[in-house]
Amino acid sequence: MSLPPRICISSSAWLIGLALAVPLSSQAQIVLRPDSPLSIPTFTCSNAAVPLTNGALSDPSQVLNTTAASISDRANQQRWAYAYDPVAPGSHTIPQATAGATEEIPTSFTLAGNSPPASLSGLPAVAWQHFSGREVFAYSSGTLVSPQLGTPQSLTSVGFYTANPNGAAATNQTRFLRYQFYLAPEADAATYQLNLTGVSADDAVVGYYINDAMNATGATLGGGATADQQWKTGLNSLTLAVFDTNPSATRLVVGGASSSACALQTLAVTVAVQAPTITTAQTQTFNGVATSTAPGGGTPSPLPVGTPLTLTITGPNGFSASQNTAVTGSAGEYSLTLPAGLEPGSYEVIATLSAQRLVESSTGRFVVEAVVVVPPPQASTPQAVPSLGLWGLISMGSLLAMVGGRRLRRQA
Repeated sequence: MSLPPRICISSSAWLIGLALAVPLSSQAQIVLRPDSPLSIPTFTCSNAAVPLTNGALSDPSQVLNTTAASISDRANQQRWAYAYDPVAPGSHTIPQATAGATEEIPTSFTLAGNSPPASLSGLPAVAWQHFSGREVFAYSSGTLVSPQLGTPQSLTSVGFYTANPNGAAATNQTRFLRYQFYLAPEADAATYQLNLTGVSADDAVVGYYINDAMNATGATLGGGATADQQWKTGLNSLTLAVFDTNPSATRLVVGGASSSACALQTLAVTVAVQAPTITTAQTQTFNGVATSTAPGGGTPSPLPVGTPLTLTITGPNGFSASQNTAVTGSAGEYSLTLPAGLEPGSYEVIATLSAQRLVESSTGRFVVEAVVVVPPPQASTPQAVPSLGLWGLISMGSLLAMVGGRRLRRQA
């Protein structure tokens, strides 16, 4: 038999994108790029010889940089984003990939001076716009018609030249540029560190942020003594504040990044079968928890809400099906219900972390019994009274005469 389509619940921690405000109707021509054309990468410890998480990188330098591959391929530049004011986004003109065509994107948000706040939560409400990689188009006298995308500045940096192509950019302003990545569950977030290499800016980097908090140690980020100086399992934001004295250019160069060895977590997932025996007319529910434990033991910590899980169910006659779900509770718990209609027989179920298929639960078992249908009772058919016939009437008359004679003798 077949099951309904897979249930795919994305982690609000493992699946969160960039939240972009809808522009005002008067700026309807502004182009918003709600998602980078490149996927958000996943990082793990540098000492993870074989990353447990599918596709995780122990060497972040492959994707954490601002280097374009060529004039046409802007590579990792498109993984970076800049802050803008969603209430008054302004208008910023850059070339499109097609020669001679242009597009309007929001003008970057600026903060006067070179003293950014200790927390990004202290900023006015901002939204984020991904770079296309074509924003530094005007170096060496480039124009919108003939953009200079092959200059060293354009190929190595993200930012703006001029800072506002439409003029009237203010001096002595700070802008905010962001890069996002996932930290794999097997990496102990408290000990994970990123070290940015080859960092420079026009004019200067004046702040590094781990998610919302300013990092006091500069380009070595993470591994601090407090939670706001540490990365977290799931989605993270690396934000740099870039100060610009003059409005001609605001550019950031990140040559690469490295990660230090960190503590590898022990991951686990459990599965429990709600009913050991059901009928073909009943549903079956599974539940369990997904956790990580620091090296050396200790109390397991729940994996974040949204962590994807896969349950594989096998049964009679070669039956096999996979169903997707996710952590939905703060304690790492999840639940999944199969519909009624499973064929009779013995079944087994195993839960795995979807991105870490080597992490699996013990086997849960249950039996499906056929529904026994008891036929309804048959309605009784009234039986006809048998006829006495002639001799029966004579015998009945003789019997009544005898009974009546005895009563008369008694009365005498």
